[in-house]
Amino acid sequence: MALRASLIALAILAALLPADRASAGGFYLAPRGTGPLGRGGAFVAGANDPHAVWYNPAGLAWSGDQLLLDGTLTLFETTFTRIDGGGNTLRPARGYHTYLPIPTLGGSFSLDELPEWTFALTLQAPNSALMDWPQEPDAPQRYSLLSLEGSLLATAAAAAAWRPIEELSIGLAAHLLIGSFDATVALSACDGVICSFPEDPEYDGVANIALPTVFPLFVLGAVVQPIDALKIGFSVSTPFNLEGSARLRVRPPPAAAFEGAEVVNRGAGCNHEDETDPCRENTRADTQLEFPWVFRLGVEVTPMTGLRIEAAAVYETWSVQDAARIVPRDVWIEGALGGGLEYEVGPLSIPRQMNDTISLRLGGELDIDIVTARLGFSFENGAFSDAYLTPLTIDSDKLIFSGGATVNLSDEVSLDAVVGYLWMASRSVRNSAVPQANPIRPPGSEVETVYVGNGDYEMGAPFFGLTVRWRLDAGHIRGPGTEPQNAEEPEPAAEEPQETEPTAPVGTSADPSTPWYLQGEAAGTGGATPSPDPAAEEPAAEEPPPEAEPPAETARERRRRLRRERRQRRREQRRRRRAR
Repeated sequence: MALRASLIALAILAALLPADRASAGGFYLAPRGTGPLGRGGAFVAGANDPHAVWYNPAGLAWSGDQLLLDGTLTLFETTFTRIDGGGNTLRPARGYHTYLPIPTLGGSFSLDELPEWTFALTLQAPNSALMDWPQEPDAPQRYSLLSLEGSLLATAAAAAAWRPIEELSIGLAAHLLIGSFDATVALSACDGVICSFPEDPEYDGVANIALPTVFPLFVLGAVVQPIDALKIGFSVSTPFNLEGSARLRVRPPPAAAFEGAEVVNRGAGCNHEDETDPCRENTRADTQLEFPWVFRLGVEVTPMTGLRIEAAAVYETWSVQDAARIVPRDVWIEGALGGGLEYEVGPLSIPRQMNDTISLRLGGELDIDIVTARLGFSFENGAFSDAYLTPLTIDSDKLIFSGGATVNLSDEVSLDAVVGYLWMASRSVRNSAVPQANPIRPPGSEVETVYVGNGDYEMGAPFFGLTVRWRLDAGHIRGPGTEPQNAEEPEPAAEEPQETEPTAPVGTSADPSTPWYLQGEAAGTGGATPSPDPAAEEPAAEEPPPEAEPPAETARERRRRLRRERRQRRREQRRRRRAR
């Protein structure tokens, strides 16, 4: 058993693939995972596969031994029709999510030696959107975002669930967020003197920031099952931050006033006047972006055999993210105005002022022979008021409608599928409070503030998902209330031979006072002498030697036998259900 568990863990680790690219704008588009998404994300009390590592690790106690490869594809699109600082309606800009699936690879396993414990390893990417926007110098959304290309975020996780009694499971998952957040945006250097139009593309510089990150987070959860027909689940996820020293690249504007200008590092120990010094181009900035606590609560009921319905609520504390802060470290622009102007690149603070969100979810599933059908629905309020909504993070009130199914191809292999639609409310913003970013603007500039979020937003997303899962040992679950996998059926006790007393020959009367071993002789004296029985005179045949006992059943043979017996019981159950 220990060897098999090691092989499961090795198979998971050996198959870890690069995670999908994902943005880190401050929200998750939809619940993750094909099975949970088919239930509308209501997967807190009813979590029963490796996705429990994300939703509620206590649900691993019902996962058994299985490997899972999952991918969901969200075809997110949005249209932003901006109104510029002069009140002009610009051409619509279309943003869309790169058509790459959001993957999850994971597995759960348990040990015969520790029947109360279930363990899991997973690798997954956040279910967020990597938006592609127009890249032209005059793209309407350029002051909010040009690109998130290059962003790569994933979490590797290890989890365990402990089920000391049949009615309670407690789980803990440790996630390690790894990857890089990469964003490109246009910055205005218009000073109001040489340049009089603050949105002149000739005076736009382009900044790119790349922040590598490694940050731990944890998910703690519990499931209580007071009766077979009721489960109550709760979990909490700790927050994490995207913060640290980021690489900063700034391309000066193409205007004649910046011809020959360079962006250099003037930090301590760096000779910015020596063009051969590699430190000169190592421009960096301190960055910070906070992510929320996540609280989940779910109640699942089983009103009839094979039918499970769950209602769940998810609360996320996005109000911790009030701004995205970027503070350059001794980064200067040199050589502007023909070499007569040099100045330090200033700090950048993008107002966010996000709101806490709550998601209400309802979903269920029904077993129909070898198929499990799912339906789900959820609602979540948007994290931004109109004043702070920009193309950097597209968000609004959301409704999710989903349906899916699992087909059990065998006791070990099954396929999950989901299809649905993410509807997001359109927004018309006329009171934007997010100003144009201008940290490369020369000191002393006098330019009226330009706000970049005004305009009309339309958005929506169909989505699809597919999962392949392999249940080792037919997904046998250990723990309280289940038979151990290596349990041996008791052998029937051998019957002891019973002694029987010989009886008198038929047709004779025996004297009660005569001993039984002389009754035959006594009876013979009163009648004819019986004829000898040839068979009685023959010597008794020798008894055959006892057969050798069959060899003891090995652990592997015992597992195979129990697996065959479980399959037979399931076939009998299916036949009885069909008969009803």
